[in-house]
This record gives sequence, C-alpha cells and structure tokens, in this order.
Amino acid sequence: MRLRDDIPPPNDYLLGFYDLLAMIQTPCFMFRYSHSAVVSVSDSQMKLLEWLHEEIRNDFEHFIPKTLLASCDDCLHASEVCLRLTTDILTKSNNVMPSGIEELQIKLPSVSISVATLRADLNDS
Repeated sequence: MRLRDDIPPPNDYLLGFYDLLAMIQTPCFMFRYSHSAVVSVSDSQMKLLEWLHEEIRNDFEHFIPKTLLASCDDCLHASEVCLRLTTDILTKSNNVMPSGIEELQIKLPSVSISVATLRADLNDS
C-alpha cells in the first residue's frame, strides 16, 4: 500500500547503479545536454567500482551479521576512483549547476590528496 497515490513507485523513476555508470560514459546520453562531457571509467576502475558496489556496499545495505574483510589499499583506491568520478561529474560534465556546490568543489581536491597520501603511507609501511 502506497502512502500517496500521486507519487509513483520508486522503480518508475529510480535508475540503478550500473545504468547510471553506463550513462555517464555514453556520448548519446551525455550529449543530450548542451556543453556536456562524457566521464570516462577505465576497465580497472570499473572492476574496482563493481567490487565496491557488489561486495562492500551490498553487504552493508543488506547486512547479514558476519565479518567483512577488505583490503585497506583496495578501499582507499576505490575511494580515489569515486572522488575522481564525483569531481568530474560536478566540474567537467557540465550537467551540474555550480550554484550551492562551490564549497564542495573547493574541498574535493584536498580530500583526494588526503586519500592518496593515506594510500601511499599504507603502501610504504
């Protein structure tokens, strides 16, 4: 039973992770908007995002009590990829209006540097 009849069910308007990931990489979708740019994801980044989505995110969202082991390096590398894609979508794709996100756009590079530094420190130890 839905609470309001004027709001369609989520499946009618929510797009899945893999659909959205494909869309940002596809010229026929991104070029529908003026001055828009495609965001590229390499094969290795795609595998990392799939791992992050399927093995980490899904385990936490559909939590079954258990021990989850994940490499710190993999988690930090996945964070770097997500931050780069977020930065590209917010600043290079031209699909997001800058109004209200200026502070985020300023902070993203320093967060990316912090994650890269953590990863380098982990690999040095």
